[in-house]
Amino acid sequence: MKKVLVILVVAIVGVIVFVPDIRNELLNIIKDTAVDWKIIEDKDTAVPDYDKVYTSRNDQQYYHRKDCPKLAELGSPVPMSLQKAKGIYQPCPVCKPPL
Repeated sequence: MKKVLVILVVAIVGVIVFVPDIRNELLNIIKDTAVDWKIIEDKDTAVPDYDKVYTSRNDQQYYHRKDCPKLAELGSPVPMSLQKAKGIYQPCPVCKPPL
């Protein structure tokens, strides 16, 4: 029984290592799951609503208000403090978030 289990584990690891399509798909699933779990914030580290802006993984240039139509087009909103966003991004010309 132990030999069968060892052979099964070796076969699974071998497929993951030597078949790039399967490996890439598994890595994408792991990344998506990590992103989903990142939504849960600690109350001590949560950014207050009045100081929260949003960025997108698909937009490396601007920060947005929560209701920005451009942010809705880009998808994957990521909350961030206004102070941090000001140091990295520019304000969105569409929704004109606080400076």
